[in-house]
Amino acid sequence: MSRRALAFALLCLGCVLGSSAGAHPAHHNSYAEVEWSAEGTLDVALNVIPEDLEAALSRRAGEPVVLVNTAAVRSLLEAYLAQHFVLLPASPAARPRVLGLDGEYGATWIYFSIPVQREQVSSLRNTVLMDHQEGQTNRVRQLWSPGAPTLVFTEREPQRDLGVLEE
Repeated sequence: MSRRALAFALLCLGCVLGSSAGAHPAHHNSYAEVEWSAEGTLDVALNVIPEDLEAALSRRAGEPVVLVNTAAVRSLLEAYLAQHFVLLPASPAARPRVLGLDGEYGATWIYFSIPVQREQVSSLRNTVLMDHQEGQTNRVRQLWSPGAPTLVFTEREPQRDLGVLEE
């Protein structure tokens, strides 16, 4: 490869890398896996972009919030999830309980459970981060039904049927 061709290739590579380095994705997504436990809870592992959730919680709290596994942050998360990850028909007793957080750059997993009998649930409303990020899409995989399609929640369709709950 000639020096001129190499210089041109490096210039093109620099332009591509430079233009995408500061870019912010237009759409944000969350991903959750849900499973029914023998104890009568829906156990959830929710993966989110930590900066988005910190911004949503900070706005709610009126002060900066950093996603760390403390009692105060778990309490804020529980209140947020009670409003945005709701089993229907709703029950006052079905409040999420955050069990822990696993955070790293670019992704945070939140582990929580919701006490409810599976026979009493017909659908899920998942509006996590839709109050913060325009174009937010949330996906939920039902682990009790491996062949079931992943449920997709958007601003236009924030509620989905959970379908047949197989034992």
